[in-house]
Amino acid sequence: MQLLAIIKSIDVNPKAKSLNYATFTPRNAARVILLDDKKIALIYISAHDYYMLPGDGIDDDDIETGLRREVREKMGCEIEILYDVGSTDLYFDRWTTMQTDYCYIAKAVSSGLNFARTDFEESEGHEIVWADNIDQAVELIEKAAPKEDDGKIVRARDLLFLETAKAQLLH
Repeated sequence: MQLLAIIKSIDVNPKAKSLNYATFTPRNAARVILLDDKKIALIYISAHDYYMLPGDGIDDDDIETGLRREVREKMGCEIEILYDVGSTDLYFDRWTTMQTDYCYIAKAVSSGLNFARTDFEESEGHEIVWADNIDQAVELIEKAAPKEDDGKIVRARDLLFLETAKAQLLH
């Protein structure tokens, strides 16, 4: 999968300090541009005013298995993976973590499965939002005003994933 970008706090916040990123703990995660017809799923994090693509850490799973599990847990649906979009390496100062996010385009093939938010997700105010199309998803993410560098990094990552996916879908 093609690495699209490396994003650090200093890339989204000119006042951030450069850290010793070599000491950050690596973590793998998977994200999905989840299609239901033309609609695109987003997760809104109300505590910090930003949107993100569904997905999360994939632990020891292979990427696609981990993505399917995360979508079942976060969205309550099964997916069919259509394409890979690319990956990003994100450096989260708050967690001293270097996270590699692998992004895919997938369509929802079943819904209504049981899912529950974790205590952390509840406290952060995670809620599922369906944008009418990819352009509206981009607009929602662009207009959000993340309060912390984490949200700004996620915003940059997901805008890159959506713009890359849009170009792929148009060809």
